[in-house]
Amino acid sequence: MGGTGRRAGLTSAASVLRIVPRSMKVENESSAEYYVWSFGNSWTTTNTFERGARLEANQGGERRSNRRDFLSYLLGGGLVAWAVSVIYPVLAYLIPPKQAGVEVTSVKVGKLSEIATDSGVIIRFGTKPVLLVRTAAGDLKAFSATCTHLDCTVQFRPDMGVIWCACHNGKFDLTGRVIAGPPPRPLDEFNVLVQGEDVLVSKKG
Repeated sequence: MGGTGRRAGLTSAASVLRIVPRSMKVENESSAEYYVWSFGNSWTTTNTFERGARLEANQGGERRSNRRDFLSYLLGGGLVAWAVSVIYPVLAYLIPPKQAGVEVTSVKVGKLSEIATDSGVIIRFGTKPVLLVRTAAGDLKAFSATCTHLDCTVQFRPDMGVIWCACHNGKFDLTGRVIAGPPPRPLDEFNVLVQGEDVLVSKKG
């Protein structure tokens, strides 16, 4: 009878251990670690649970960090899109697109009587400037008004009798040839035609 009671008591104690998982702790004196009875009827050290808790906490922190990064990227992208939508129209207005040059072969300058001798005038030949010169002898000559050095606009200097570039003191004679300064080549020459009283400037063949 006594033996039967002891066996029953042991069975009851074992049942208690199985139905109260992770609640009963037994100290292992040799390792100074605590063990917990798990659902799988095995002993697991508290260190395992601590590592699991730390891992779970780290994963939770990473998820929060990822959400913050996503919101930061989303907000930054929205600000960039807003800035582009505001700035682009302003730049498009201030810097109009380049238009293709219209091919021009001849331009009517005006009346011969309106052009004084020993003078020069800048005319528009399509999108390019052209210098028309009437010499002291009354001859008409036309050249590109763009200096061959750095594309500055040249002018006729009656006091020097030359075509002059103010940027770097380049000088051309009345045939367009370089006579002083840094320009590397002569000015392009144009044809001048007088029809009655009308003066026309055209490209050379």
